[in-house]
Amino acid sequence: MVEGKRDFQKLSRYGINNVIVLQGKKYYDVVEYILNNFDVCIILFDIDKHGEKMAQKFSHMLSSEGVNVNNIYREYLKILNIEEIENLP
Repeated sequence: MVEGKRDFQKLSRYGINNVIVLQGKKYYDVVEYILNNFDVCIILFDIDKHGEKMAQKFSHMLSSEGVNVNNIYREYLKILNIEEIENLP
């Protein structure tokens, strides 16, 4: 799950599929879609205050419903000092 369309486009260039774009959607609708279609969710929100807050919120909502939430890639991005998904090399 990513925040915006440019994040989606960047991941698509790497062949990553099943990416959910949050932009323009209601949180409830996104959570419901994930619950109905996936057992695992990788959260790749930007590494800023807003992205951190959203990652925590979605992690809590999804994990409380039994979805395995993976935030490890956000941690890798922090280590690499990459703050925005769209800025991946």
